[in-house]
Amino acid sequence: MTVYEVEEAALTMAAAIGQRRRKALSPHPGNNQGRDALNDALMLEAFGGHFLTDSFSAGHQQTERASVKEYWDLKIPQFGSNFQSWLAQSIVMYLRKRGGAARAVTPQWARDRIAMPSVQAAMAKIPKLSFGDVVSDALHAYFNKYGAEVEVNGRKITLVGDSRLLSKGPQRHVTDESRDTFDAAAAAVRAGIEEVYQAAEMGRQGEDPERVAVKIFNAGSGLFAAEELLPKLTPNASVVDPRHKSLDWQLTSYQDFFDDPRFAEGFDISLKKYAGMVSGSLAGLPADQMEAVEEVLSKPLRAGGKSIRKLFDQVIDYKPISGGGVDPDLLPDLSDLRSGKY
Repeated sequence: MTVYEVEEAALTMAAAIGQRRRKALSPHPGNNQGRDALNDALMLEAFGGHFLTDSFSAGHQQTERASVKEYWDLKIPQFGSNFQSWLAQSIVMYLRKRGGAARAVTPQWARDRIAMPSVQAAMAKIPKLSFGDVVSDALHAYFNKYGAEVEVNGRKITLVGDSRLLSKGPQRHVTDESRDTFDAAAAAVRAGIEEVYQAAEMGRQGEDPERVAVKIFNAGSGLFAAEELLPKLTPNASVVDPRHKSLDWQLTSYQDFFDDPRFAEGFDISLKKYAGMVSGSLAGLPADQMEAVEEVLSKPLRAGGKSIRKLFDQVIDYKPISGGGVDPDLLPDLSDLRSGKY
């Protein structure tokens, strides 16, 4: 459902409840005639309010998630599948270098019959990651940390990220830094709630519930009250703090991201978090495979910078070990064969 459809549904429901009050008819089951009569309409309004308040998060405001995903998923469509295949193969190659049972079978067999099914089953617990997701998560993480300059109802403020709205610790509260963000979001939520009560009163006055939302919408110059209070992103030319300027994500190559230290920092922040998610989802793997995951994936993600760029190169350029030729990673195995270690 779109924001308009949610608001329209909430106002229509409120108007219908108001109309039932006017006619003194029994309400729909679940609604009361007393002070709780609007609960259903207010719950629907709260559902829309969740997405409304996302607009007041710096990370959401600066991340065109759908557009970023479409652009980069078209440029690097194989990233998600490559990532799982690369991880399975990397686990096998790490274990082969450690010696033991992993060397008793070919790396192709171990990858396809042991490592890959385990990786796929474990990673089904978390969302599949496309390269568009990686880029949008980096944008979101960077601006959640540093903020975004916007204008709300004619006033210029700096939004904070959703993780910075409240202080840390058991006694969480709005901070001096987040006060403007909190107040602006709360004002938009209140405006939506007030329209629910307005719709109920219009229904009580005899207005057709099916027409109430349209009348309120048109009275607001084509916007609902909450929409009029949505933040408008400040153009880069007018941004005061350079850390708040929008980042250009429509680049020619993924490697160009690392020429911008702000994007590199965004990757560092978001992928450290992803490292924890992956490690958690793979926790059911045998201990030796978990050790391999730590070495080939988690450590590089936590290290950031050049390690992340190298990991991107490996995943995007992933080539499965095949039966033909010799993979460079297998050369130590041949040396062991000649020395009689097998």
